[in-house]
Amino acid sequence: MKWCAHMVVIGSLISIAASTPGHAQTHRRHSRIRSLLGRACEYKSISVPTENGDSQKLSHSYDLREIAAAMRLNHDHEVNDRASGGVGLVISRTFNRVKYNIVFDVFSGVYEFNLNTYNFSGYPNGSAAGGEKCTTPNYLIKRNVYRMIDDLPLNLSQKTELKQYVRVRKTINARLF
Repeated sequence: MKWCAHMVVIGSLISIAASTPGHAQTHRRHSRIRSLLGRACEYKSISVPTENGDSQKLSHSYDLREIAAAMRLNHDHEVNDRASGGVGLVISRTFNRVKYNIVFDVFSGVYEFNLNTYNFSGYPNGSAAGGEKCTTPNYLIKRNVYRMIDDLPLNLSQKTELKQYVRVRKTINARLF
């Protein structure tokens, strides 16, 4: 009986030893894929730090009519009303052929904020594309957004609130099929 128990233990150790390199190779393969995806980049864009591209809820109130009126006087910016089921505003400015958008929405009295570099012109069915080259440093992309925020007719605490949510992200076009 002891002989049989020892054989089971030895057999188990052999199977563990044999499976370990396979597991290590699989782990390395998945690590390389994650590493490549981490470096992959089609373009860089801007966003707020929320899940799934949701808008960031704001603690301050913003006079969207006043912002729209003031920004329409500034010919560097394009101003559009937002038709998203709420009251809103999109302020756009182009830097080196890349269109940056600041998006304000109001739902149930709550102000929300979002950012993107989408160019909706010329893209069918509401699709969008575009952004900065992957080689563009993040600080230059943030500087462009900060310039846009500084141009808005807001007080210091409102501008500070918006600037704290600016994020640069890499975008890849991953097709599964």
